[in-house]
Amino acid sequence: MSYYSKLRLDALGQSVCKGPHHILDVGCGEGINGEYLKAHGFAKRVVGIEYVESAAKIATDRLDAVICADLNTLDLGNHAELNNFDYILCLDVLEHLVNPWEKLQGLTGLLAPGGKLVVSLPNVRNWRVLYELAARGQWAYSNAGILDRTHLRFFTRESSIELLEQAGLKVTQCHPNMAGLSGQINRLLFGALTELAAVQWLLVGQAANENS
Repeated sequence: MSYYSKLRLDALGQSVCKGPHHILDVGCGEGINGEYLKAHGFAKRVVGIEYVESAAKIATDRLDAVICADLNTLDLGNHAELNNFDYILCLDVLEHLVNPWEKLQGLTGLLAPGGKLVVSLPNVRNWRVLYELAARGQWAYSNAGILDRTHLRFFTRESSIELLEQAGLKVTQCHPNMAGLSGQINRLLFGALTELAAVQWLLVGQAANENS
């Protein structure tokens, strides 16, 4: 269950400002991120959506409301509590969906004017994935990581940006997440290998203001 109780400070620290915000955590797991946001002055109210019933049950004690449902089939317009959010978090979620483009458009409609949607997506252009494919002819799924066997869609930096833009969002941040030796080598090369070294992309898309 560690997957459902992972605190994503890498995403929250770069993307969410302090304030009495209303936040929707899509794929909230056990509610650990929402609990952190409320405890540290980033949120007044946090609503979660979670598919796994056992995780959603734990999250109900940490968040203000939790909807236990499959996001693929969830009718976002059928829940009164799903509207006017300052932030929507989709951390390691969209790659699991059948149609993330359509669902992201629906989620964008739940943002308040000027609200922000925070997304993390695995980078399929990572050098390890490319090496295994080009040199060994392998596209081997695993229990976690970029080729997690539950991933249905795959993204690069460019297609991640396009995903948000097609939903009507203005991309204001796009940062790589790196780890280990790959990140160290990339820093020595002044970022020349960023798109190959990145394991994941962290993006922030902003909805238009009412007067825009």
